[in-house]
Amino acid sequence: MKTIISLSIFSFNKSRFSSFKELEEEFKLLQGIKDDYKQAKVYFAVGNDITDYSYFGLSVNQQIKNFEFGGDRGLQISFNMKLQREYLKNFDWWSLTTDELIEKSVLGPNIENNENHILYMPILKMNGYVGFDNDETFASHYEKMLSEYPVSNDSYYQRMTSHFTNIIYHSNCRLTLNSIEGGDFCKFSIAFTRCLKALNDHKAQIRIPEELDIIGHLAGYSCTTQGSNNKKNMQFSFPEVSEVNQVNCEYHLKPSDSNDPRDNGYYHNRIYFTFSEIDGEVKTLVASIGPHL
Repeated sequence: MKTIISLSIFSFNKSRFSSFKELEEEFKLLQGIKDDYKQAKVYFAVGNDITDYSYFGLSVNQQIKNFEFGGDRGLQISFNMKLQREYLKNFDWWSLTTDELIEKSVLGPNIENNENHILYMPILKMNGYVGFDNDETFASHYEKMLSEYPVSNDSYYQRMTSHFTNIIYHSNCRLTLNSIEGGDFCKFSIAFTRCLKALNDHKAQIRIPEELDIIGHLAGYSCTTQGSNNKKNMQFSFPEVSEVNQVNCEYHLKPSDSNDPRDNGYYHNRIYFTFSEIDGEVKTLVASIGPHL
């Protein structure tokens, strides 16, 4: 599921500019948006009428003409050159108008095209549209798409690991999704996303069992240590910790339900993890996502 961040005049921090320099600075900020949201399957689209759109006041081109009347000749030509070569470089700038981008955000995820649109609106507020104005709001949207539209094991894992970056994942972690109880990991993506978010957001201090109680509360699922049995199945190699010794990943979350609210089954699915101090900082290591070991 692609997440397309839609940009246009509504993505500016102001709609009216007192100088041409202010206008240029706003477009430079727009260019920088690409560096702020680097999750997998995130793309950027700019309304192809961004300089002519006037719903929120004078259009960009109208304001440039006002600056030219003030004595700054040739601004329009100079600005148009920078627009294509610099400000909107590497954006999809030709496909849709501003109104079309807005409409796509209203319609919600497009399953056929495997995409969803969200408007970046740092200042303006438009009721009824899907938009965001900060990192936290975008993260919530991205997690919702991850939970409700996993698409496939590969797509889910790629997007999940690109978003929950406070976790170190075992080299074979991706393959563990294939062995989930219930046969299809995508049927359990909501529960697993909640658990992974809890592991990612919690700042571990290696205080057991208090640490596990906190994570379980955040996830909404039981989080425990392993009993005396099967601990040998929970030894994993993490070169980030040791090139020689295996790491015991016996702590586990129990995401027990499926995405279907009508499904009353209790599933013995697991996320196995542990904590380790690396370079003076406590890190969360996830070894397996899916099967009960």
